[in-house]
Amino acid sequence: MKRCSRCGEIKGPCEFRKDDRHRDGLRSECIMCQADYYAQHRDEILAHKAYYRAKHRAESAAYNANRREKLAAYHAKQYIEHRDEILARHAAYNAEHREDKAAHDAMWAKSNPEKRRAYKHCRRARKIGNGGIHTAADIQRQGEIQHWVCWWRGPGCLVDCKDDYHVDHLIPLAKGGHNNPSNIVIACPHCNDSKGAKLPQEWIGKLF
Repeated sequence: MKRCSRCGEIKGPCEFRKDDRHRDGLRSECIMCQADYYAQHRDEILAHKAYYRAKHRAESAAYNANRREKLAAYHAKQYIEHRDEILARHAAYNAEHREDKAAHDAMWAKSNPEKRRAYKHCRRARKIGNGGIHTAADIQRQGEIQHWVCWWRGPGCLVDCKDDYHVDHLIPLAKGGHNNPSNIVIACPHCNDSKGAKLPQEWIGKLF
């Protein structure tokens, strides 16, 4: 049991947040008192946090970058050690929330078409083992380089494909091509579907 330093009531450990700076590992104020204090001083607290972030932006960026690396290493270690438990937990959650997850994924894919394309290609490259990665920003950059004109010319080519395009691998993943930005181009759906998994020299089309 522990006495709250603010309200003076004696409460159980579950009524206090954890804090390693204290000998017993718990905050001195109970959760209810903390919430009440925040509600009364919300604007002051937010203003102070904003001022602190602005003043220590560089230090915070360096700290967060270092922390991200440590967290990534920690999570990777945890995944290796508890892989079966983690996969089972994820599978159970996905099964219980299948409809909600499907609706969320569909909405995300519709709102983020470039990210969806990049994710799909990166996932396929990892599965095949070719390596390489590109992002939605890389797709956008390649489209601007091509002025959103199809990289290939062929029968029925939709020359302007800004509103309807595919991301094509010059050297197909199925033929050993990597997934880096240097191996992707913007193509109209007709040309990409026609080319399929062929090498450029195997296809009838010619470079734009």
